Amino acid sequence: MKRFALAVLAALVWSVPALRADVLWDQPWDGVSRGSPAQDFTDMDNRIYSVWLFDDFTVPEPGWWIDRVTVYGSEQGDTRYNLGVYLSISSAPHVDVLDVVATGSEVVLEPGEPPLRRRANLEFELNGFYLPPGTYYLSAWVRRPFDPGGQWFWLRTSPTQGEPFYLHNPGGGWGFGGNPVGGGWLTEQDLSFTIEGRSTVRISGTVTLQEYVGDKTVVPVTIEVRNPGSSDSLETHVVNLDEGGRYSFQTLLRGTFDLSAKAPHWLRQTVANVSIAGDVTVDFTLSNGDIDGDNEVTLFDFGALVAAFGSVPGDSNWNPNADMDGDEEVTLFDFGILVGNFGATGDE
Repeated sequence: MKRFALAVLAALVWSVPALRADVLWDQPWDGVSRGSPAQDFTDMDNRIYSVWLFDDFTVPEPGWWIDRVTVYGSEQGDTRYNLGVYLSISSAPHVDVLDVVATGSEVVLEPGEPPLRRRANLEFELNGFYLPPGTYYLSAWVRRPFDPGGQWFWLRTSPTQGEPFYLHNPGGGWGFGGNPVGGGWLTEQDLSFTIEGRSTVRISGTVTLQEYVGDKTVVPVTIEVRNPGSSDSLETHVVNLDEGGRYSFQTLLRGTFDLSAKAPHWLRQTVANVSIAGDVTVDFTLSNGDIDGDNEVTLFDFGALVAAFGSVPGDSNWNPNADMDGDEEVTLFDFGILVGNFGATGDE
């Protein structure tokens, strides 16, 4: 099965401060149910008993960035013989070759010498692994020889969230065969694990392009997310408007930020102190006339308009930024826009 790729967010430049992880999915051990073996034995005499367990979880819109997964278990063996601790996330509850998305560590929480059973969790750091919306199946296991390494058990929990867990025993060592078993053998329960990370939120709104009668959908608008009072961008999103001037993008950021919008021949507008705790709407109204893009309407813009005056697309002196009203011709109407906004300066 193909490895899940980190999602590429269009035109997104990351320079993001450390974020506090949220609990995205939680199935803690119920303190009562015992565990089921989750293992990949390396010794051929016992490979027939290798078992992979799967449990489902659901990612809502617009998706998750996963930082950490903790799988709750118990140990009846010796961790010194571990050859690896693995995590898989798949779109189906059984595969013959598991797709490893992370390697982790086994943390023994209770003292005791092997072969006593004691609490031992598996911990995985994913550091921002993106999953789009959908239903997935998580599997975690310890790889070690059975003799002398013993077994690790994945603790079960009730009640179930979604489907109960699946067992996959390709070697048929317990008579289960290669297909997953749902129901029976206590699989009416869930497996215990926690997923931490961030869910993205949507920033949306409208951008009014003043004095513009052309096609808004071809005008790129650059929106920066900044710390309050700063001109340094934490995130930069180049968005395309729809016919109504609406835009949207996703962000992981939480807190209070300034949002700044700039389009090719419009002045920058900054909306200060926007609280991002969930989906939020921010509207912009951009003033026209900044042909040279320096965020001021000056004699330099006047000179650029004069140089392109009378031109249409295809002419040698055509300058699309001088066509401020978007009618595909540089005319007196564009001259009127520049005169009306002459001397104006955009926000920082």
